[in-house]
Amino acid sequence: MIPSACPARHSPSHKGLFPLWARCEEAGIPVVFNSGGQGRDSFNPTYFENGEPKVRDWLGGDENFRAISYMGIPNTAMQTIATLILDGVFEQFPRLKLGVVEMGVSWVPSFLKYMDSSYTAFLRTEDRLRNLTMLPSEYFKRQVRVTPYPTEDVGWVMRNGGEDVGWVMRNGGEDVVMFASDFPHAEGGRNPIKRFDASLEANPDEHETKFYSDNMLDLIGSALAS
Repeated sequence: MIPSACPARHSPSHKGLFPLWARCEEAGIPVVFNSGGQGRDSFNPTYFENGEPKVRDWLGGDENFRAISYMGIPNTAMQTIATLILDGVFEQFPRLKLGVVEMGVSWVPSFLKYMDSSYTAFLRTEDRLRNLTMLPSEYFKRQVRVTPYPTEDVGWVMRNGGEDVGWVMRNGGEDVVMFASDFPHAEGGRNPIKRFDASLEANPDEHETKFYSDNMLDLIGSALAS
């Protein structure tokens, strides 16, 4: 596990880190980002200074996150992953796996579109982008796996007269999203399996298998085998 925040004096894609990625790839051990590793890059606490009494966090204390700070949780993961992909680290190390844990998944579909848009916009002027053999979103789907919070719209459930509201898996997350409960912490809710099952019920066999086992095995499978 490493911080998702950018190091102080160099990019996370710096070539001096290539031996680290090579060792992880060779060992079949994934690199993992976790909530709490964002440092000061994720959220400016001045957003809380709104002239109103301080808001307690959802557990009743001062240490945990609140509705506003929740919005900044995936920021550093998005920037660091985009940098690793656009600077060619995932091209150089195609078997390197990256897990993003306890940072939500609702950002994934739009992030994939936005990253591909950046690639398209700068392809003509940035030589390094022409060294990529796939779209940035394709590297992400091949090498990154992400865990949701239980309140997120993960699966493929049919509601409201047939409307498919399983937004994350339908829009790029089918092979990316994997189950997590955060046990024994309270963030995972009292019954995460029940909540996730409710959002997977439209296509339970195929998508439950990917969500509950296959995507996690893809992340750490070779390490388990050894």
